Amino acid sequence: WTGSKSWLVKTVLKDYVPSTYNNFHEAFLGAGSVLFYLNPKGDVFLGDVNEDLINTYIQIRDNVELVIKELKLFINTK
Repeated sequence: WTGSKSWLVKTVLKDYVPSTYNNFHEAFLGAGSVLFYLNPKGDVFLGDVNEDLINTYIQIRDNVELVIKELKLFINTK
């Protein structure tokens, strides 16, 4: 899927997602539009072929303070 799925979640997928489930699998995480929209409870399994992307999410999960510290070093410009 090329591009964000956020429009798809809000307009189409919401009608097809069950109200309860035991675990959530997202094979192509990308920006996490589906994950963050659904905010699933229970076991969550995430993947993507982009190893750098997955590593970024892992670092945010495991080292959020270090990630914030590093991001503050960037200069915010137009």
